[in-house]
Amino acid sequence: MNDIIKYFFEAYFHQDWRYEYSSSRELLEDFVSLESETTVHDLAGAFKTLMECPDVLQDIITECDGNFNPESEEMSAVEWVSMALTILQRNTRSDISG
Repeated sequence: MNDIIKYFFEAYFHQDWRYEYSSSRELLEDFVSLESETTVHDLAGAFKTLMECPDVLQDIITECDGNFNPESEEMSAVEWVSMALTILQRNTRSDISG
């Protein structure tokens, strides 16, 4: 598993994340504002690579941390990663080519 994905889920989707954020979208916006552009770019690249294997997305999210399920926000894992990529990519200046 990719270290940046593991870091993201462990650091941000911790046990009490719902007390800090009203949604995963808000959490992602905070990630972008708190982390370096390189870290944001790396996570976006890792998510983009994951989109090439949509069958395993939910398994990877679950494996990283059991404290988030995209279905809790009425999204599939693919829809959630796509939403995350939109937020991450609009907040990086450099091209994310994977």
